[in-house]
Amino acid sequence: MFGGEAHPVRLIGFALAFAAVHSSAALAATVHAGARLDRPALLRWAVRTAGTTALGVGIVAATSLLPRTTSPATTVALAIVAVTGVVVAGAVLALRRPGELTRTGRSPDR
Repeated sequence: MFGGEAHPVRLIGFALAFAAVHSSAALAATVHAGARLDRPALLRWAVRTAGTTALGVGIVAATSLLPRTTSPATTVALAIVAVTGVVVAGAVLALRRPGELTRTGRSPDR
């Protein structure tokens, strides 16, 4: 079965499962085995996971709203335009506030 033929609820479920596995693996890769997480780090991870999961599920849900076409080129072109728009919007926001996007002070691991 191809992704375009799947029911939107199954696609959204897949996006949720993928986000959960990916986020958990990213957290596990950055924390030493047996280490305890402090509350602020766990809260940052949970907020970041919720945000990226909501974004991913929104993207998957939005693709289910696209009209069905006989040519996948139309869908691919629309996806490229959408992703480019998001990247450009992110770059514009980052360039408007360059100092706010970096951390200052001591590293928490030192």
